[in-house]
Amino acid sequence: MKLEGKIRRLLGDEFQEKVPFLSPLEGNIYLRLDSKSHSNVQHQGFLTMFELISGYGVWHRRYFVLDGCNMFYWNHPNDREAKDAEGSISLSSSHSQSVRPVKRDSCARPFTFELVSNIQQDDSQEAMAKCWFSADTKQERLDWMEKLNQALLDFHTWSRTSATQTESQTSNTSDGKNLRESIL
Repeated sequence: MKLEGKIRRLLGDEFQEKVPFLSPLEGNIYLRLDSKSHSNVQHQGFLTMFELISGYGVWHRRYFVLDGCNMFYWNHPNDREAKDAEGSISLSSSHSQSVRPVKRDSCARPFTFELVSNIQQDDSQEAMAKCWFSADTKQERLDWMEKLNQALLDFHTWSRTSATQTESQTSNTSDGKNLRESIL
């Protein structure tokens, strides 16, 4: 029996004829599951990223590697072996449920898409930031958006820090672990 990714199932549906109709196993079973967010989505290639430098908007072409919920970038693909990444963007800090194209009236650069994420400021406060990326072709933009959306979906599906959670759900955690209570 494989229950991966399923939250609510009826016991009779899973076992069909194996469980007699008046079995003492009828009813609800309460489980406590420990879930960890993981994603095996991987993608790499050049993107042009919009950055604010000294109050001016600048586009920089970078080589990006998407590995699970993290995007790392370098100035050139050869730098991957020799240097640490120039920077990284964690999709786990993103409130976005999806990555979407930027309208041409907002950005004249073609094949641009955006990711909204949290950034840590100097005074230990978080602020929302829009990250704009531009691909070289329409197909590359679609590929990047598909991979990033899959990584975001994986994270938000299994993460307890999802923006859609209520306080009552987070009170079920103990010892700092991510615990989820479900009815099967």
